[in-house]
Amino acid sequence: MGVRRRYHGRVTVLLYVLGVMALLAGLPFGPVGILAGPVAGAVVLELWKDPDLERALKAGLGTLVGFLVGSVVKVVLAFLLLAALVVGLLV
Repeated sequence: MGVRRRYHGRVTVLLYVLGVMALLAGLPFGPVGILAGPVAGAVVLELWKDPDLERALKAGLGTLVGFLVGSVVKVVLAFLLLAALVVGLLV
């Protein structure tokens, strides 16, 4: 694993392995797993770090908002690039 050479932390390697396992476990759930997985992961890891439920839920909400805003920005940029391609081909 490349993460061990770069960061040298056992916790980092553990979280890397847990992330890969969570990804593989979430694949059968499709789009619901893509949305719920990062949120659940953020809440669980925040609860593991500090057992404050309100803080953990805020982290989960922040993860969801960040994921959704990032997805919208990617779609907008994709359409802008497509429009630039079409304009470039027509001109």
